[in-house]
Amino acid sequence: MVKIIQEKIDTQNIHHVTAKVVDLTKETLTEKVDIIIVSLVLLHIPDTKKILTQLYHSLNEGGQLILIDFDKNEHVSHPKVHNGFLASNLSELLAQVGFSNSKIENFHHGKNVFMKQDADLFIAISNK
Repeated sequence: MVKIIQEKIDTQNIHHVTAKVVDLTKETLTEKVDIIIVSLVLLHIPDTKKILTQLYHSLNEGGQLILIDFDKNEHVSHPKVHNGFLASNLSELLAQVGFSNSKIENFHHGKNVFMKQDADLFIAISNK
């Protein structure tokens, strides 16, 4: 997936943009960035606050974190994933870490998209 994104970036001659894979459970970003996009990843992370803290510290002042993930879904139960996020809980967690002006909006409802359950996807945009 990252290779495909990087090819699109290169094809369109977009400068100052790089797609990366970083396992923040084992390492940290070595440089500061302006925007971090985390799509359908947070639900796989056991210690959400720790990862959000690392992302916060990886952003330049004024940078943005963009999260895309699933709303909380009581029909989903699996030992390796969260069953989604309540907007109010996520907003509070983002504020605890230091993010401000968090906006969370649902943008898609799909059939059988989250562990074979109907689910809503949200986008959250937060500022450092």
